[in-house]
Amino acid sequence: MIYSRFDFDKTLQMAGRFIHNFSGRLNYTKLLKLMYLADRSSLGACERTISGDKFFSLPKGPILSSVYELIKGELLEGEKQQAWNEHISKQRYDLLLIKDPGLDELSDYEVELIDKLSEQFMQFNLGEMIQFCHDNLPEWEDPGASCVLIKEEAILSALGKSEGEIEAIREEIESIESLKEALGEY
Repeated sequence: MIYSRFDFDKTLQMAGRFIHNFSGRLNYTKLLKLMYLADRSSLGACERTISGDKFFSLPKGPILSSVYELIKGELLEGEKQQAWNEHISKQRYDLLLIKDPGLDELSDYEVELIDKLSEQFMQFNLGEMIQFCHDNLPEWEDPGASCVLIKEEAILSALGKSEGEIEAIREEIESIESLKEALGEY
């Protein structure tokens, strides 16, 4: 199984950019779908996600698990939850950008991807966003009243990657993660 580490700084900046692009206010379910689509696109194009988060199928479509915990205020790593709350606040079902987290952790490609997805889905209401995910993401499966892990291998397969390509990607990600750990980046 492909395993990437959650990158809080890039995730916060991705969320902040999406919310910024929606005039500083965005429904949190729509944000989760947009972030999933960004990670999915990045995985297909660059063989890495932006966030490094884990993905789950929920009844309303795919989510990023750590981002969902941050939105609910339930991330167990207190300093990250505090940093999230300094930049993004929740009002009922919407997230408000209260302090710009910047873009310095994101590549030009990642910022362009976020902006492109924002433009593409700007006019979609929540129901249309959910339906789009249900209809266009074959790796998503209806979990009923529960949730089901979406493996990165399933996303890559849905994007047309062969088993050999998926294995090569897994090995490369594993090597990069090991190197980052050895260099003390975690």
